[in-house]
Amino acid sequence: MGFIGYRVKALAAKLVPFDVPMPTVLMYHAVVDDVENPFVSVRPADFAAQLQALRRAGRRFVTMDTVAAACRDGAALPPDAVCVTFDDGNLDNLEVALPVLERLDIPATIYVATALCEAEQNNGTMCSPAQIATLARHPLITIGGHGHRHVRLARLSPEEAALDIVEGKRRLEDWCRVAPRHFAYPFGSNNPAVREAVREAGYVTAVTTRRGSCADDSDPYGIGRIGVYRFTRPWMMSAVCGRRFLRFNGG
Repeated sequence: MGFIGYRVKALAAKLVPFDVPMPTVLMYHAVVDDVENPFVSVRPADFAAQLQALRRAGRRFVTMDTVAAACRDGAALPPDAVCVTFDDGNLDNLEVALPVLERLDIPATIYVATALCEAEQNNGTMCSPAQIATLARHPLITIGGHGHRHVRLARLSPEEAALDIVEGKRRLEDWCRVAPRHFAYPFGSNNPAVREAVREAGYVTAVTTRRGSCADDSDPYGIGRIGVYRFTRPWMMSAVCGRRFLRFNGG
């Protein structure tokens, strides 16, 4: 870790007890040791340690349905609430992350970009449609939409964006035999027309890549998240889910 790393860790340990926890939606992608893609991966051992660190800190893990009830209906969301989400539909979410979630009894939402999972584009690192269906049947897992082609929706015409959103939802309904209720904008790309298309498609929430606490969002179609990356150490987790971190990062 080095001298500076130890000093930062010691400072964080002093500050965390005085921080104020905030309801947080965490954003993961792949759970794999991928040095070349540090912003879309975490090491498997770190993933388990990160969740364990939050549990030791007294954080309560909730589902996106619970977050939706708070954002849409004004239901009370405890300040120590944490919701775990994954983007894209990576195979390691099933093979690596799910066993950890089962062992710790933690729910999660997996947002699936359907074209990436189909045979024509699946490079072997993504879940197949059958595996997405298997995940959907698991009591801890909620499957959400992530569009069809995994494109920046705000760069498309409103009509093209709506078609991509609806096509992804239709495929998930075919695979899972249940309509997804929650959506994640690919790359966080959205605008008023995209948000309206998501609402019209029947989704009740949509998450972004913008840093923020879900307690601060009155708009259920603009829920902020905190990204977790390869360089996010387990001892940092309570801090990144706290008010000081969100204020420092503009959340």
